[in-house]
Amino acid sequence: MITTYPEKASLKEVFTLNFSAYAIKNLCKENGVFLLSPDKDTLVRDAHLFYWGFEEINKISNFMDEEKNYKKSFRLKLSYTQVDADDDCFDALYSALAAYRNTIASQERITFDSFHLSNDNGQNVLTGEVSYERNKPGKVELLRSVTQHFSFTVQKGSDSTLNIDFIFNDRWDISVAKKIISTAIATSEKFDDPAQISLKTLSVPERVELFDRFFRYMFADWRLETIQSIKISDEEAPSEDDEDDLEGSILNGIQSALLSGTGLRSNPIVIQAVDRGYFFPKATVMFEHKRNAEKILVDFAFNTDDLLLEINMIGTYEIEENRAYKRPMLPDDQAEILHDFHDIMQKIYKEIVDERSKETATI
Repeated sequence: MITTYPEKASLKEVFTLNFSAYAIKNLCKENGVFLLSPDKDTLVRDAHLFYWGFEEINKISNFMDEEKNYKKSFRLKLSYTQVDADDDCFDALYSALAAYRNTIASQERITFDSFHLSNDNGQNVLTGEVSYERNKPGKVELLRSVTQHFSFTVQKGSDSTLNIDFIFNDRWDISVAKKIISTAIATSEKFDDPAQISLKTLSVPERVELFDRFFRYMFADWRLETIQSIKISDEEAPSEDDEDDLEGSILNGIQSALLSGTGLRSNPIVIQAVDRGYFFPKATVMFEHKRNAEKILVDFAFNTDDLLLEINMIGTYEIEENRAYKRPMLPDDQAEILHDFHDIMQKIYKEIVDERSKETATI
């Protein structure tokens, strides 16, 4: 929340750096001012000189920190070590989070804007909205302190596991979300440490196998249309020029494998890359809905040094007269799609790990 009126120079800098021409026009239009110039510099010059009231200043501040259209997600998996008829892992986590919310959260300046228990086809579901203040030192008043928001959903994965899906806007939210869960369960000896799917635990061939099975998966609602980009990596990264050439070559190989219906592991280009130690930490994929005139562009990325999975919506589109037009999708619909993709990735990851264990056991 803004406590002092910002200087005009600060407003000018904010409009220049954080607002599109379209956004500036809309903001002015909501306040009865119609700006017709197509030139952003002209719009900024005029708009920053207006007198903006308290509500508008707060709206400008919040606009800078909101996810514009698309949602980012990551999943934590919790395993429960003691399960019996009188001991339910969902109830245990619900109690731990409720206790954290009522005691520790305020000390850490974290607010639970919502905390709701519901039932979905006989399965308990806990949803919550969290906000916290983040200080960002700088000379621009509007940028010094911002309110961050993220949401979470808790559901059972099995009798002894829980999946916690987070929808976040800023990478800073990830560390706060993990800290909340770790602190909430810290006094319980029945939970293992929260875990994420990580490529670190897989060999290079297994890392490629994970993407291979995902690309060939028969999704209930979506059809994989194209892989728009692929990122490659190894422990000793090649030069940028070599990396660009290799990424383009591997992408062509993947597209060829998908068109022919063969797996990535049988494609000569991909085989050569794997033999050299390369794997894919990120793929950007376009999906087309099987029944509705919709498309989505999604990033599947294993980020940070620990190669942890994040699945992020990049774009949503409506198809009209065989052309795709950008159209924002409702946040709840995005969250449901991301949840399903996490389920599928988790399923494939478990299959690969289980198969490796069986092979080891037979040696």
